[in-house]
Amino acid sequence: MFRKKHSTLPVNRHEIQRLTASGRTEAVASSLQQRIYLHEQLYFHASDLSVYNFLVPLKVKYGSISIERIHSSLRSVIEQHTILRTAVYFNQANNQIEQHIQPLTNDIYSFRHSQGISTLEQLDDLLMNESIKKHFDVTKGKVLRCHVVQKSTENHNHSLHQGDFIIFNVHHIAFDFGSIKPFVKAFEQACCTDDDCQSTLLIPQYIDFALYEQAMLSDINVNSKMNKARRFWGDLMHDYDWYRIRRLVPEEDTNNKIRSGRGLSVAFHIEQDIVDAMMLFTSSNNVTMFSLSLACYYAFLYKLTKDDDLCVAGVVANRSTEEIKNMIGMFVNLVPYRIKIEPNNSLNHFAQKVQQLCTDVLEHASLPYQQIIETQGKREHHVLPSSAFHRDTSFVNDVRNILPNGVDVVINSLSGPLLKQSIKLLAYHGHFVEWGKRDVFDRTALSMFDLRSDCSFHVIDLVLLLETHPDIYNPILQEMVDLLIQGKLKAIEPTVVYEPSQVIDAFMRCNSGQAMGKAVVRLTNSNESLYLNSVHRNDIMFPSNVCQQGTILISGGFGGLGLTMSRWMIEKRGVKRIILMSRRTLATLEQSSNPQYDDWLRLKQIINEYQAHVDVVQVDVTNFDQVHDLIEKLNQTSHPVRGIIHSAVVAEDRSLGNLTQEHMARVLAAKVRGAWIFHQVIQLTHAPIHFFIMFSSIRNHLLELASASYNAGNQFLDALAHYRMKELNLPALSVSLPAVSGAGMFHRQREWLTSFQTTQGFEVVPTVTVFELIERFQANQKMCPCPVIFAVNWQTLYQRRQKLPTFNLSKIVEERYAAMNLPNTSSTSSGLNSTIDSNLNQKEIIIERTQAAVSRLLGATNVDRILVDRSLVSQGMDSLAALSLYNWLGQETGIFIPLVDLLQGFSIETIAAVIHKRLNERHEIVSSTSKEQDMSTDAVNENEIIPSNISIYTGTENIICLQRTHSRGSPIRFCIAEKLTNNTDYSSFALFTNNADGQQTQKVPVATYVIQISSMMPSATISTYARDMITQMRRIQPRGPYQLVAIRNKQEEVIAHEMIRQLKDHLMINDVQLLLLDC
Repeated sequence: MFRKKHSTLPVNRHEIQRLTASGRTEAVASSLQQRIYLHEQLYFHASDLSVYNFLVPLKVKYGSISIERIHSSLRSVIEQHTILRTAVYFNQANNQIEQHIQPLTNDIYSFRHSQGISTLEQLDDLLMNESIKKHFDVTKGKVLRCHVVQKSTENHNHSLHQGDFIIFNVHHIAFDFGSIKPFVKAFEQACCTDDDCQSTLLIPQYIDFALYEQAMLSDINVNSKMNKARRFWGDLMHDYDWYRIRRLVPEEDTNNKIRSGRGLSVAFHIEQDIVDAMMLFTSSNNVTMFSLSLACYYAFLYKLTKDDDLCVAGVVANRSTEEIKNMIGMFVNLVPYRIKIEPNNSLNHFAQKVQQLCTDVLEHASLPYQQIIETQGKREHHVLPSSAFHRDTSFVNDVRNILPNGVDVVINSLSGPLLKQSIKLLAYHGHFVEWGKRDVFDRTALSMFDLRSDCSFHVIDLVLLLETHPDIYNPILQEMVDLLIQGKLKAIEPTVVYEPSQVIDAFMRCNSGQAMGKAVVRLTNSNESLYLNSVHRNDIMFPSNVCQQGTILISGGFGGLGLTMSRWMIEKRGVKRIILMSRRTLATLEQSSNPQYDDWLRLKQIINEYQAHVDVVQVDVTNFDQVHDLIEKLNQTSHPVRGIIHSAVVAEDRSLGNLTQEHMARVLAAKVRGAWIFHQVIQLTHAPIHFFIMFSSIRNHLLELASASYNAGNQFLDALAHYRMKELNLPALSVSLPAVSGAGMFHRQREWLTSFQTTQGFEVVPTVTVFELIERFQANQKMCPCPVIFAVNWQTLYQRRQKLPTFNLSKIVEERYAAMNLPNTSSTSSGLNSTIDSNLNQKEIIIERTQAAVSRLLGATNVDRILVDRSLVSQGMDSLAALSLYNWLGQETGIFIPLVDLLQGFSIETIAAVIHKRLNERHEIVSSTSKEQDMSTDAVNENEIIPSNISIYTGTENIICLQRTHSRGSPIRFCIAEKLTNNTDYSSFALFTNNADGQQTQKVPVATYVIQISSMMPSATISTYARDMITQMRRIQPRGPYQLVAIRNKQEEVIAHEMIRQLKDHLMINDVQLLLLDC
């Protein structure tokens, strides 16, 4: 994958470039691949003909070969020579033509079997069809076709016999004449042996040649091979008129002419005496037959055109090294042979001159034809490496190498880091003219140090110049138009054409500041419609330059949250490159004992499925040098860091009395120092950051004395986000995360989660919901750089509002409580709740109202489109819609169904059944309690009154913890006992649990809790009471295993049996045991 973009990095002047096996599967296309790809796309994309088919016909001389053997042998060749399964395409995100080796699949090549081809005419027609028809798709790596031809109409045991043909058809982008020999040799070896071929990682492939070529082209050494070639071609083609068309035949009408792709081949016979004379001449004058033939051709052209400045094109094999000689691929280069005729000289002198020209051309033929043309007669000090498909800072070293004193005038329209690098090219008393607007309107800061050599900086607004000085602007514009008409100025290249539906992508590409050429949106002659309102919210945080052209860096990447978010970004947002930072090594992550091992396996599966690239680097986020070196290295590649997610954390709670300086330094380092180092490095390296997300916590907004150090770190993240966004106008978002389902700190610390659920009413939020909310906050980070995410039972939080740490939070809770009009212990419910209370048996009302609400949430045009008996998830409800439904149900009924249940397949009928049952139970409890109060108000004990407001969120007020254990998966014991009159003396409970320990056969650590029940309880409320006890138990252990302990022949046994019955009916709970003790 793209680890390093060789074409953009300057090469050390003492380094010798070598062609070696890199193991890469993706890289910039070679210059030859680029030329063929562009030519075919520009001139023959819409044509039914192909001009780049290369045929290799083989004939069976004797014996036979099975067609199945041909299949297997061909697959072996394709596997060994990866160029035969390499896709070449234009990557709009990177603004360059790239190649990508495809996996070996059954459809990577095409195979055809023809029978009954018995005449030469039939064979000629077949070969013509193979030669000119389109059979390939180079953008998908389908560049090879095999056509087996049998003269007979019989199968002959599915084999080819003497006189039959195997016709290989290869696209020229992957094959040339020099490839025939290694291809046929590889095919013969595969047919004759069953041995496994050599690993493609051990032998150089064509993609390695492309990397080698790019490294050679980027070599800034003045005496490098490519720079010598540039000087040679610049001298040879100096002053040549490229725009003059030299016609060998009278000019014809060229109107309505199109490129047909057809060519003409002329063969003629030379008498033997002339051949003998030519051979004698070559041996006597020490010239080659090619040089003499070319000299004769020049003489013929001179007599025909009377032009003494002649240039003809030729091809060279361009296989100069041993590794390339036996490699399959496209290496042939096109070169010009220019010579000036001197009519008064002899043929001998002219032939010697042509011989020297051929020798020089062959020596410098490795420079791609595109760059030969680009020289345009420029002399040595004008020749620079091509940047037609790259936009990077490598040009600074190139210019400085040739012009050590700098440039007098720089006219610039580049932006960002490219602008800052361009200023460094100024010579003493130089002038920098800025035409671009991006940095002006973005208020980009520039260093005065770069202008120290008495330099001037000018900003020119061409639009304003047109308005204020038309007398200056109009003549310039007219002159430019005239030069275009005359052909002395060419259109800007490359030109990327977008369909109307891609208009947003076109503007995103232009807005990236990294695109070369022009983007054109086709508004006519297109079958697609123009959609200007199809802006996706995803594009705000994850535009194409982030997903395809950038790298996302995650600190604390080995945590469950980092791994889970990586999986989500790749699968749901199309991110292709992620770097996971951690102080630990990859070997640690790969161990099955690692708590995040399963998350890592799921991430690797997604990586392979979506062809993404995730690197694991051992970097300490608190070490400035390590972070700086990593980001600087990544910014020098074709995929710089465009997003940072800072999730590193050290969680170690201590009470205020136990705080030490060492403890605070350890806890604060990951969050505070790590975030500050990121902030500094981003500015020092000018990293093109699109987002900088820092993970804070909801705990930062709650009264927790034990997490003082942790919360201090979170406060710093909020302050840094506010500073970057409000003061520096730099991207930053500090998100206070809730308890995230299956990931994050709360997932690792179950006791904290239980505490927050029971004491504050906070609920677990699905990971997808959290990630999608972060996207929304990213879009509004200027207004709110420090958002807080949480899901909560507002009724529980309202009852405990006096214990909230801040007045603002308490005020928010009160306002939200009043807005939702939630029921309390002294009043009845409103809305749907009150409707149902008065119609307890009308479950249809709940279904009808819920169906209407879901219809609004999902945007259904008709409420009947929402089916009440089907899962809401299967009807399009995502996590955000589930969150809205969760809040609506709580507001309307006072019943909060957990988000996890809503997202696990609940239908509207299931939701209605749950709500209807709980509202009925609530009504039953209220009625029962009211009757008891009417019978004997004075005799009622306050501790024996069952609360009238019973719902799924009852807390754990009735549960006392006697013994904890840190063993994962161990059972939890719940002892059912009467509530003590002395709430501080738990000794009787301890004796109670000791008796339970004595009856256990296996001595394992067991966490022990006591469920306190009232001494007097009406039998009618036992079912409801058992349900509430189960709810409190699940706060501590959601799914079991459970061990209930009760005393025989007492009220505790009755409640225990009822709890067992209800637990066994629950789909999410298993492994329940009951232990009965004797008094």
